Amino acid sequence: MKKIKLLIIGLLAIVFAGCGEQSNPEKTVKAFHKAIYEKDFGTAASYILSTNAEEQAAYTKMLKDIYKGDNAIINFHVYGAAFSTKDAAKVAVSTEVAKAPKGMSAKDVMIIPLVKSEGSWYINLQ
Repeated sequence: MKKIKLLIIGLLAIVFAGCGEQSNPEKTVKAFHKAIYEKDFGTAASYILSTNAEEQAAYTKMLKDIYKGDNAIINFHVYGAAFSTKDAAKVAVSTEVAKAPKGMSAKDVMIIPLVKSEGSWYINLQ
């Protein structure tokens, strides 16, 4: 009976692990933009592929600098994967900021590159 309980718990863990924010490219991009929208730049940076804590901190600072003040995201829409393999994808997303920086548009559509690492999807800025 104990073995059956452990097996069921293990299976549930596997099923629910696939439902996380980084279980597919679209969910990762949506969670990334939602974190920026909520000004949670540390969480947003956690969706970017990085190799160490220093790089992660640099991404957090970069996002704060880009989306500060009137340049905050006020709306976004994730369209879905424009390209996808088992370990790489590109996802289209439209964003709208309150006030665009000089030389940029308030509304933009971007293609976000992602890679799969250790079972989770990450935005690939490298």
